[in-house]
Amino acid sequence: MTQEQWKAIAAKDRKADGQFWYALQGGRTFCRPSCRTKSPRAEQILIFSSCQEAVRAGYRPCRVCRPDQMDWRGSRTEIAHRAKNYMEDHMLEKFSLQTMADALHTDGSYLLKIFHEETGHTLLWFHREIRIREACEMLENTDASVAEIASMLGFSTPALFSRVFAQMRGVSPRAYRKKHAESENSDQEAFIL
Repeated sequence: MTQEQWKAIAAKDRKADGQFWYALQGGRTFCRPSCRTKSPRAEQILIFSSCQEAVRAGYRPCRVCRPDQMDWRGSRTEIAHRAKNYMEDHMLEKFSLQTMADALHTDGSYLLKIFHEETGHTLLWFHREIRIREACEMLENTDASVAEIASMLGFSTPALFSRVFAQMRGVSPRAYRKKHAESENSDQEAFIL
């Protein structure tokens, strides 16, 4: 084992993933350098240049870091990704942490923590972002009123919708629609000229 390899394992450096794999003497599994399990002692580590080499030596892939699946980004990233998918699939429903945590088979407080660490946003922010993104689409492509859009997207009142929209986009829904219409008109005029 080189000094660089040891530093990568000790720092759980994702940049070293795919360059080498390691196992512990006397252990049963092999890992990628970024594995989040307990840090090993340097004298226990065996280095492998490929997954196949580790398997031939009698080790199986770690269930935490999945070293044999290099496109897998870790259980924490997987939970955050599944939470995003859940919110997109349930965009029109009221936000419920417990319902989401139950659906994802995890603990609510753990889900809050992991989602924020992995995305830099709260679950509530992301849920609102999905709904406001859909609202922008509707404001640009339909004649539905602001109140109708608020209702279709599950907001309890048009005032709440307008307040959240302004927080997320910096303008009111009406101003957003007007700005988009003006932009479309100027684009059409430029095309005609």
